[in-house]
Amino acid sequence: FVAALAISFFPDNEWKWSGKLLKDEADGEVYTVFNRQEEVRLSQIDIESGRLTKDFIIPLPFPEKILIHHGYAYFLFKECGQEPKRKLYKMKLL
Repeated sequence: FVAALAISFFPDNEWKWSGKLLKDEADGEVYTVFNRQEEVRLSQIDIESGRLTKDFIIPLPFPEKILIHHGYAYFLFKECGQEPKRKLYKMKLL
């Protein structure tokens, strides 16, 4: 445990906070995860103020096992079809 910081955001009836925090170990940035039906939104947290600064919506439904490294989000996506397969995707967080 290093420090405690209140995260400030306005409750949204559409987006539900998952409670997950993701840290980019390479860059030191911290993100949190919100869900809305099949969509996932990553929100960058300013670790000095606790405010959410940037939002990124993952463009594929139900992404799994999200990791962030060097400003990219990596996640698994399960494609539909006769033989569903999971593929690894990489998304730049701008």
